[in-house]
Parts: sequence; structure tokens; C-alpha cells
Amino acid sequence: MAVGLTISNEGGGQYNGRMTVLVVLSCMMAATGGIIFGYDLGISGC
Repeated sequence: MAVGLTISNEGGGQYNGRMTVLVVLSCMMAATGGIIFGYDLGISGC
């Protein structure tokens, strides 16, 4: 069961994160690993 949570930040500033090449590459590698793992589980039928 998924649960959502919101936190109010009334006095703080914003986080100035950037989408760098390293961030994009890391996300692509993680997604590829998830796809391969899911495909393997589907094919092996365990």
C-alpha cells in the first residue's frame, strides 16, 4: 500500500539541483537494469 507524505517548508529556500549528464546516465543505467531484471523474471517463470 502506497502512502503519500508532504512536508511544509515555510522558511527555507529552494534546492537548486541540476540535470547533469551524470544524473541522466545514472537514471538510464538503473532503468535498463530494471527492464532486464523484469524480462528475466518473466521469461524464467519463477
